[in-house]
Amino acid sequence: MSEYKPFFTIVMPTRNRHKQIVNGVGSLIRQNFKNYEFILVDNSTDSDTQNYWYSEVALYTDQRFRYVRSGGLAVNDNFEFAFDLASGEYVLTLTDRMIYRDNVLEDLHSILSVKTPPLMMFGDAETESNILFENGIVYSINNFFKFDDVGALKKIFEVDSREVANCNINNKPYRNHYAGYYTPRCYNTAFSKTFLDKIRKRFGRLFDGTDPDTRIAYESLDLVEKIPYYDNLVNVRSTNLNSNAKSGSTNLDYAINSMHSIPIRYRKLMGGSPVGCLPLIGLWLYLEWLDVIRKSSGSIRGLKAKNQAFIDTLLGYIKLFPISDPRTQGILLIVDNYLKSVDPDSFVEWKFKDNIL
Repeated sequence: MSEYKPFFTIVMPTRNRHKQIVNGVGSLIRQNFKNYEFILVDNSTDSDTQNYWYSEVALYTDQRFRYVRSGGLAVNDNFEFAFDLASGEYVLTLTDRMIYRDNVLEDLHSILSVKTPPLMMFGDAETESNILFENGIVYSINNFFKFDDVGALKKIFEVDSREVANCNINNKPYRNHYAGYYTPRCYNTAFSKTFLDKIRKRFGRLFDGTDPDTRIAYESLDLVEKIPYYDNLVNVRSTNLNSNAKSGSTNLDYAINSMHSIPIRYRKLMGGSPVGCLPLIGLWLYLEWLDVIRKSSGSIRGLKAKNQAFIDTLLGYIKLFPISDPRTQGILLIVDNYLKSVDPDSFVEWKFKDNIL
């Protein structure tokens, strides 16, 4: 019997949210295109997800669907673990607060199997409703959710990595949208397995820092000059308030407290890196980009902003916390370190590094 070779690997990293997984799984079962494998990577601290998978969900799946227990990993490590398990030609992420729209895998396959790009972005949307997660697996399989295709032309255009980078750090629109929507994150991008191997070779691993989506997006922008974008709504996510990142210690808290507790590391990082700010995405995402710059030896594409822009962004966060808050103290420490090493009015830009791929 020949080994099964899926075209897509679809991973779902999850943690302590067992009842939410049925919606994504149901939307996958409904797809016309069937040449895929699905891997649920359970990073839970209890056995609820495992019990729920085998008692409820697995009754409606087949051998293409796998349950794997990771458990006790940091978010970035769990994503790394999940992607390492993939055997498909392209890897997609279906989070536990996402569903696929009907027949989108067939659409993606028709493009990727012919053009075979290293990666391709596509449209995604967020709904403010949590209703996606209130129904069982049978309902999810047998029903579909209707969403308007506003602006979905089902055409492909190319996104310029350098231009998107510049738009991000200078808070400017890109194609009438904020540039963050055109960064290749896990939830809006199909990554070829060969391209993922190139990221690993260049950066050591796919995911690091505090935000997997942002890390792989910035690494991809660093490696590819042009990225195809499929203008079609492929998946829908529930409200961001339903994100795991919003529970417990937030990424912002983590980032600020890390900077406060490890000032020497960040003093070196700030003193030797270019300056940019991501005011609408958040401080911790700026740190992700900064760390990618450090690891890529300054090849990140198109960064150009005044030093003062980053300082202003940091100072803006001080207004969010009391003066005695350790996050405030951490921000002030970074600003002080940074002002010692840069001219606030100067611009910094990294150049392209040719022939990366």
